[in-house]
Amino acid sequence: MPPGKTVEVQVYRDPIAPTITVLFRGGMGQSSVRGIDVAVTRSDGQVITETLEPIIA
Repeated sequence: MPPGKTVEVQVYRDPIAPTITVLFRGGMGQSSVRGIDVAVTRSDGQVITETLEPIIA
């Protein structure tokens, strides 16, 4: 993203359950975001990729 058009993404890994939560927190460049690709590399080497689709409210 260009300077002044950044966005914030928050990532949280649950220490007990096998869950990772990714939240799009917005920012000055949020109007340019069409989706966010999230990739996780597990300890066994497996890569899991998902896309956060925009929710317009």
